[in-house]
Amino acid sequence: MKQTKKMVSLCLSLVFLAISMCMPLSVGAENTYTTETGGTLTRLIPTTKSFEANETKTFDFTVDTTAEYALFMDSTDSNKVGTATTFAITEKDSSTAVPFTVREKDSDASVMTSVESYSYVHPSRYGNTEGFQYERVGNISELKATLTAGTNYTLSVSREATLSTLNYVDLRCLTIPITGGKQAIASEDATVFTTTTPAHVNEQLNYGNTALPEGYSLIGDYTDKSVFASSNRNVPRYIHISKDTYAEYKLDIQKEGWYRVYYNTSTWVDTKTVTAGDKYSFKVPFSVDGEEKETLVWSFTATADGQSPETRLLKTLPVQFNKGEHTIKFGNATAGSYAYHILMEELPDYDPEEDATVVMDTVPVKVDSTLSRFEPETPITLSSTGKSYVFTFTPEATGEYAFFYNNTGSAGSQPMTISVSEAGGDKVFENTCNTKGVVFERFGDNSYQAAPMEAGKTYTITLTGTGTAITMEYFDLRCVNPLTTPAEGKFAISPSDYVVTSIGSSHMSQQFTSQNYKNTEYPMIGDYYSDKLASPRDRVTAIHNGNGSYITYALNVTTAGYFTLTLPNVVTYPGDAKAESIRLSVNGEVYDEQGWTGTATDLTFKPFYLYAGVNRITLTNLTVPFDKGDGTQSEGKEVGAYIKSLLFDQVPGKPEPTAISGDTKVDSKIPLNSMETSTGSVTKNDADGSYSFKAGASVEYKVNVNEAGTYVVYIDGKAPQNGVDVLVDGTSKLGATYKTTGQKETVNASFSSRQVKKLSVPVELEAGEHTITLNFANGSKWDETENKAVDITEADDYTMVVYSAWMRRVDLTASASEEMFLRSWDFTAVSFLQEDKGSSSSAGWCFPHQYGQGGPYTVGSFTDCRSVVFINGVDVTYKVNIPADGYYNFSTFINCSAATNTCTMNLNGGTYSCDVTTDGSGPVKSTFEPVFLTAGVYDVNFKAPASPTGTMRLYGMSVTAKEMGDYVAVGADSASVSVAFDKAYTGSVITAFYSASNELVGIQTDVITDAASYRADIALTDTPVTAKVFVWGDLTNVIPLRTSIDFAAGTDSWIVK
Repeated sequence: MKQTKKMVSLCLSLVFLAISMCMPLSVGAENTYTTETGGTLTRLIPTTKSFEANETKTFDFTVDTTAEYALFMDSTDSNKVGTATTFAITEKDSSTAVPFTVREKDSDASVMTSVESYSYVHPSRYGNTEGFQYERVGNISELKATLTAGTNYTLSVSREATLSTLNYVDLRCLTIPITGGKQAIASEDATVFTTTTPAHVNEQLNYGNTALPEGYSLIGDYTDKSVFASSNRNVPRYIHISKDTYAEYKLDIQKEGWYRVYYNTSTWVDTKTVTAGDKYSFKVPFSVDGEEKETLVWSFTATADGQSPETRLLKTLPVQFNKGEHTIKFGNATAGSYAYHILMEELPDYDPEEDATVVMDTVPVKVDSTLSRFEPETPITLSSTGKSYVFTFTPEATGEYAFFYNNTGSAGSQPMTISVSEAGGDKVFENTCNTKGVVFERFGDNSYQAAPMEAGKTYTITLTGTGTAITMEYFDLRCVNPLTTPAEGKFAISPSDYVVTSIGSSHMSQQFTSQNYKNTEYPMIGDYYSDKLASPRDRVTAIHNGNGSYITYALNVTTAGYFTLTLPNVVTYPGDAKAESIRLSVNGEVYDEQGWTGTATDLTFKPFYLYAGVNRITLTNLTVPFDKGDGTQSEGKEVGAYIKSLLFDQVPGKPEPTAISGDTKVDSKIPLNSMETSTGSVTKNDADGSYSFKAGASVEYKVNVNEAGTYVVYIDGKAPQNGVDVLVDGTSKLGATYKTTGQKETVNASFSSRQVKKLSVPVELEAGEHTITLNFANGSKWDETENKAVDITEADDYTMVVYSAWMRRVDLTASASEEMFLRSWDFTAVSFLQEDKGSSSSAGWCFPHQYGQGGPYTVGSFTDCRSVVFINGVDVTYKVNIPADGYYNFSTFINCSAATNTCTMNLNGGTYSCDVTTDGSGPVKSTFEPVFLTAGVYDVNFKAPASPTGTMRLYGMSVTAKEMGDYVAVGADSASVSVAFDKAYTGSVITAFYSASNELVGIQTDVITDAASYRADIALTDTPVTAKVFVWGDLTNVIPLRTSIDFAAGTDSWIVK
């Protein structure tokens, strides 16, 4: 309802008093306002939104429930951060102050203090000085006031500074009425929340983005515009509950009985650190009336770099509530979570005496250590009104188990929950996923849902339906991470046994029965063809690997060696696809690509090495244009491949040389397991795919360079100074790189921690096969007593590690059509690597990559650009090939903790300066003045200031051909001319250069045919000051086809080389 309140003269008050018998009105002091009420929310809306300095606005109100209330305010002002708004509540009839209780930041949740008024200082938000529009007054101080039903109160709101707009003030009752049915609790209505970060309350209140599930109503529903006409919200707000903190809610159970509580959440992770395949597990303790009832568990596996966890609806076990006040509490044991919705669902038909959980005595059929199948005597039915079924399982292998089931129930998308707990112990897995309705399915489909289990332990597996009936004839447990191979011979794996994938949801379980292919020659790991099963499959669980998608498998190889992989009977979709290509990566390194045209093709990849232990095999369907048949191509059409099986053969032999691309945009990985030979102590590390080396070890790799050019060999590894050498075709290319031993910080950093380092200076390579050798030796460590670097001894038992190796071409060719980019570490020279600087001011900073510091940066297709510390006059040199005469723009990408510095470029004998203005938030592109260059190869040198303000980091450089019109470029004894005509001409072009005395000093005649432009180089006998380009059709009769194109010294089109 609405009440209009206005201060009036005494003579009119009796009139309004009489009217108020029909329409409630109340009186405020020197201001007007309206009131909107609904459920637990009372909203006070001033008619005049602005606040003058030292002004006080008052609002009269009553409440229907005796309880604690929180204050919220909605206001906008670009200057309100750091200013205060003061609140006070008094009983209107007696002017008695109603105290607020507040909790000091970082104090115990039970320690509250009492104040008669509260000055709320508006905080700022991350990266924004304007603060928050909607705020809980007091924020993490949990400001609350206890109000009595029926009492008349006055709320006073005052400001010392102006405030542009006060939209409204909300009073929200923190005792939440639960009346049965389906209700949603506003997450901001917590009576206790122990987070110490203000932005985790107010920041999120302004970003609500998740609608309520169908059938639920929000208590105190500010999204209901029929009640709250002032509402600017369509979905509920939310808050963030930090790690190791909690939010507690006070409930008034008005209808006793059994309820299920749902927590709609997602978890914060630093997406900059997320890579495809990363696994996260989260725990949310749930308590009722101060007693922890259970811990809600959910997991997330990233299918792409930088991916955020999806939203999950976690559900509790049924809870019985008696009438009266109760509390529920959600915490975070592992990471902060976003509390989107807290849902209460009444369970009117729930009867714990009816044994809603059925403990099954089904003994699983164990086909091998990978596959176990539960085959109940009669199918089980899962639904929201049915029972839960509990099975007992003791795995033979340690790993992560995926769930497959045969669903003969509803064809629709129905939710099902699977949870796994150690027998009598903690829950290790729980999630709810929708069925696909395609008979045989993988739980979670294309999202990775798998439960970690240890061999020999006993687990309970609970299946619960939360939707329409699902009828399950059997379900499988498959240890997919990893799949253990036989000791020898050939074997097959099912395409559906992936551990990471980017394949879409319609291309996984949906394809399990679409392809009619079966192979019995290659024994399958987890053989669902086995006659041990009551219902063996009669066809493969194929998948559809769409355009640009990838899928990864984990193989626990019993016997190391070389293998081939065949994808049998591969077909394309759609059937008219002209070509397809699949890339094989082994342990994260691109190994081979195979393409085909047409259908029903067997693809066999070149042999690759798999070490004993867990290996990763990834298949990527490369994005290829699709020929539409009319000479044009489209990348929009979904071109994919049906993968029906993965067939492995163990073979003798050595790997082929690794192909090294001549493209400066491509890092060519050298697979660490593709070594031709190795000597000394070389050990494979199963956990991360790296190799460990002791002094005296050596490994040799063969590479095949596609194009002649300048290349660099890179090593990502840990080694001490002087501990490793890189040889190309038998010659050491290490030079001074990584050999400085006069700097204590540098020597210690190398000795103690992993650093990504550039272990090879650039080398000129011809096209063809080359040998890359890594030699490991006792390097240097710092001796504190002698205060110098000394040799590592065998007693130190020092282990060097290589995580990855790759090569890249670094002689960039400029382009007229696109900006060409080199990362900072793609240099050909850098000053701090050319000498031992001793204890110079740059000590400790001389690792070229600074990998892990400054963060990655993306420029175009370069997604992992790291920095060179660019200080103390350091200069970095890059090689650039200029294909044609013209002007070129050179740019740097620099970040700095200070606002402005200067970078210097030395190029072709000239020196250029450019201001670098940054705010420290990320690299900024700074472009030098255009430089005219003739075709050729140049060294481009960028130099840091001798004493910069702050720390500068160089992330890369780029070059772009500058668009030019007609011009001549004049040198000492020749000149170039370039012109574009208004149309195509056939005839003769005569170019003439004239001196200051109008004498002819250069002339050239060329015949052109249907030419729209012309370029030529003309010899000179003296210095010209003007030039003309004539286009004649007939030299005999001198017939001009167009007016001459004229140039003069001193104009923009006249360039002096």
